[in-house]
Amino acid sequence: MKRITTTLLVHLVGLGLVLHAQSVSQISGTVRDSTGGAIPGAVVAVTQTDTGLTRSAETDANGFYSLPSLPVGPYRMDVRKPGFSTYVQSGIVLQVATAPTIDPVLNVGTVSESVQVEAAAAMVETRSTGVGQVVNQQQVLELPLNGRQVTQLITLAGGANTVQSGFGQAPTSGNLMSSKNYPNEALVSIAGGMLNGTTYLLDGGTHNDVFNNLNLPLPFPDAVQEFKVETSALPAEYGQHSAGAVNVVSKSGSNEIHGDAFEFVRNGYFNARDFFAPVNDNLKRNQFGGTVGGPIEKNKLFYFLGYQGTLIRSAPAATPAVVPTASMLAGDFRAYESQCFATAQTLKAPFVNNVLPAGTISKQALSMASHFPVGPEPCGNVTYTQIANQNEHNGLAKIDYQINAKQSFFGRYYGTHSLTPSSFTGTELSVQNAGTDDEVNSFVFGHTYVVSPGALNSFHATLDRVGITKFQVPIITPSSIGVQNIYEPLPNYSNINITGDFQSAGGFATPGLIATTTYQFNDDFSLIKGSHQMQFGANYIRPMQATTFCVYCNGLFTFNGQLTGNAMADFVSGSLDSFTQINVSHDNEKWKYIGLYAQDNWKMNSHLTLNYGLRWEPYLNGRLLNGQVSHFEMAKFLANVHSAVFPNAPAGTLYPGDPEFDTGGRPNKTSWLNFAPRFSLAWDPKGDGKTLIRASWGMFYDMPHTLFYYNYATEPLWGSSITLINPQGGFANPWLGYPGGNPFPTTQNKNTTYPTAGYYESVPLHVRTTYVEQWNLTIQRQVATSWLFKASYLGNNTIHLWTDQENNPAIFVPGTCSAGQYGLTAAGPCSTVGNTQARRRLTQLNPAQGPYYGQLEYLDDGGTASYNALMVSAEHRLAKHFSMLANYTYAHCIGDPQTTELSGPIYTNPANRRFDRGNCTAVDVRHNFNLSAVLQSPHYSSRPLQWIAGGWQLAPILGLRTGSYFTITSGVDAALNGVGSQRPNQLQTDPYCANRSYACWLNGRAFGVPANGTFANLGPNSLVGPGYFNMDLALTRRFPVKEKQYLEIRAEVFNIENRVNFLNPSNPGLVGNASGSALNSSNFGKILSDVSPRIMQFAIKYSF
Repeated sequence: MKRITTTLLVHLVGLGLVLHAQSVSQISGTVRDSTGGAIPGAVVAVTQTDTGLTRSAETDANGFYSLPSLPVGPYRMDVRKPGFSTYVQSGIVLQVATAPTIDPVLNVGTVSESVQVEAAAAMVETRSTGVGQVVNQQQVLELPLNGRQVTQLITLAGGANTVQSGFGQAPTSGNLMSSKNYPNEALVSIAGGMLNGTTYLLDGGTHNDVFNNLNLPLPFPDAVQEFKVETSALPAEYGQHSAGAVNVVSKSGSNEIHGDAFEFVRNGYFNARDFFAPVNDNLKRNQFGGTVGGPIEKNKLFYFLGYQGTLIRSAPAATPAVVPTASMLAGDFRAYESQCFATAQTLKAPFVNNVLPAGTISKQALSMASHFPVGPEPCGNVTYTQIANQNEHNGLAKIDYQINAKQSFFGRYYGTHSLTPSSFTGTELSVQNAGTDDEVNSFVFGHTYVVSPGALNSFHATLDRVGITKFQVPIITPSSIGVQNIYEPLPNYSNINITGDFQSAGGFATPGLIATTTYQFNDDFSLIKGSHQMQFGANYIRPMQATTFCVYCNGLFTFNGQLTGNAMADFVSGSLDSFTQINVSHDNEKWKYIGLYAQDNWKMNSHLTLNYGLRWEPYLNGRLLNGQVSHFEMAKFLANVHSAVFPNAPAGTLYPGDPEFDTGGRPNKTSWLNFAPRFSLAWDPKGDGKTLIRASWGMFYDMPHTLFYYNYATEPLWGSSITLINPQGGFANPWLGYPGGNPFPTTQNKNTTYPTAGYYESVPLHVRTTYVEQWNLTIQRQVATSWLFKASYLGNNTIHLWTDQENNPAIFVPGTCSAGQYGLTAAGPCSTVGNTQARRRLTQLNPAQGPYYGQLEYLDDGGTASYNALMVSAEHRLAKHFSMLANYTYAHCIGDPQTTELSGPIYTNPANRRFDRGNCTAVDVRHNFNLSAVLQSPHYSSRPLQWIAGGWQLAPILGLRTGSYFTITSGVDAALNGVGSQRPNQLQTDPYCANRSYACWLNGRAFGVPANGTFANLGPNSLVGPGYFNMDLALTRRFPVKEKQYLEIRAEVFNIENRVNFLNPSNPGLVGNASGSALNSSNFGKILSDVSPRIMQFAIKYSF
């Protein structure tokens, strides 16, 4: 198979192949005479007026012509044919990844005569198969952008939902969004697609962060020419990801020198106070920089340079937490349990009257509590400030060279560096961010060769490098507060989590290093034969990753209320619900991606166009270096078969070198038969390019990110992650009673003794690649010269969605048992939290080998999801002093939960994957409306009137959407299966408070903890949060300085109404990602955070 693959690549690249001609545009059409007859042999030439680039084609026997792979920008068209007057059309503006139709009409006459036409290209996309929207340069520059992040404009395209601060509940996204990523990456779902399922392109080169498949940082607005968002049944040239594509083009130089210098300023003095904050945010933000571009040699060689710096100084004022009060630290929980919950709570037996006996108070808890202020009576609710400073620098450099009439190339560099100091202010509550030093460098080289008037080849080479450095701050260590027998490879660090209340440090505050390097080579070849425009392509991507982390190497201490009924009481009594420890982890991986395609756009006649193609994307999987990967086989476990490579490994676990695990150091074998067909039929009823009815269908595979298999590095023998449930020694000595005592630090060699309760994960050897079937039915209609209306039905069906399943759950045993049964030390219930490990499935099947396994995470490729939407939009192209884009989407998404990494179970009931099926997390937003516009004052002939009323510009953005769906948890393992995040029962028909508000959104009385050994009746993502309404506004006054020079004064207001847009009750808003979504949290049902209040920004810009 490898030989076949190599042969195919050699032949296809020899032809000259494909993928990223999408960063350009094309023009096609039919040349006719005044009677409507086709004119063959006419020469159609287009010239980019900024650079002088000229491209030409000759019409065929049907009068048809096509000019592919044209750089975006303004053009003039000349059409010549002996016996006819020359046709000249100016005002044509080509946008990225569009293919407008222009049908010139020639009059009888001489070539020396000319007919001048001033007209823009048609707005209807007659050759596109998907649903897309261009966000042009005017929108990028003039619309108000909070933080000047271009990704915020993706939602303007319609059908997209951006999940970030200010857009509802954050999803269960693992490390997709964390301090392991560059700060400006965004979680975006396009048309119901996966949150990390979008392909990002910058100047035709890949621009995804391979660590998480999100976007790498995009250039600042002044360096962006435009971008396009596309989705739903795109042609075969698109691949790698399934949800859609965001195609960004940076600016280039031209025959005239153009540029600007700018500064955008914010100050907390002008901002409104956050609803939950006692004081203002004290923000000081400066963004400054400039651009310049022009000719090195006119009509030949051009340059463009851009820089932006961002300095942020801020002390956000309202981070909530719940800390123990003096009464709680004395063991008195009477006021807390009776006054701080929606319904009065009671501590579990043997505790009486909600009081902990003096002898049960944990010395370690008291020592830790001394490092932060004592909470106010009776509930311990506090807010605290944390520093949020950042220094960021972005730079872009680009060269465009027109070698000759047939060849051109460009080179572009974009780099960005962010330094974020630690948020630590001296108390344990402020360690949400230990500080990061992040850097991204991106290089793209492109070459275009016009082989003949009907054949064109385009080649791109891309190099992306990302470096993330996470710092460390000096906080307490477990041993410093009295924890005994603990291994601490990391000085001055601890991770202690009181679920729903507060957390010391946490994953965001752990030190670590991430380095990823991605090479890409892609080539495309376009061939026009009569009415067929054929494309062939190949895309090769080589991601490499090296990471070092110490997340739980000093231990993760979790108190969740499982033992006393209250998480804070667990903490004060030292009743440790779970304890996890791990060695320092190193993960080094190398991946490959190959995509080959062929497609044909066949203009069957003036009314019908058929696009069909086929894409091949084998799933090659990543190779984990140094053999740090394993595979579990149940049949081998039952047969007591051990690895020949590591003979001390527990039965059933195999390693590279074992004959049954011959994958070359990869978790699974290659999936070669990943073929993705695409079809689209477009009907132009009148053949004039003003109306289009299109139906499209396509299959799209989605390639995983390098983070997905990161947690193999935490297995024995490497990380040796071990989780103890309700350890015997509690907070004081978690390793007490563990066989052989504390096993850390573990050794890593063939003769190493394996620990019990170790963490393992496994992937089916023949895992099936996630793919999505997409379809759309679209109607487009252009009205007059500037209005375009669209209506689309979009649908997709996701197959083989990857989900994490616990393959070694604890088996619930009803009734009472004697001492010695199921690990019990005394007679009592057969199933308790304390004997979770003894009841695990593998221990029951093989009592000798089973205890070596704790969690065994298994990749289940049987998940599915479906999405259906109606999207309508109206667009007014800039004319008569205004442009406008509005869209409304009604959508519904249902699916199984998606895992983003093999790290912990997603199914709460491992035996029933459909038990957790529900509304899609963060994606299912039923109603979504967006409007943006740019309105300009007219030019007045009167100079005084022009001075007063001229030069003004108003640019609003309006967003309205209904709430997103979320899940709540009981906070305890009621099913007693060792799987967390279990839901409560719904006891009342209406789960919401009578008068929903931030103080009471969910009615605590409407929920209850299921009986032991049972699962909840409440479905996942069945509760909906608050809606969202926001308007941003930019007001600009432009003053002319000299010819083609002007000074711009600008004021921007974000959330102009200062509306409080509340987030969901379960939105992570507490210290260390603790939240109020657990039923046993005192903040249950309350909304604790919101979107930003009104923010004002002022700017000055000089353009030339």
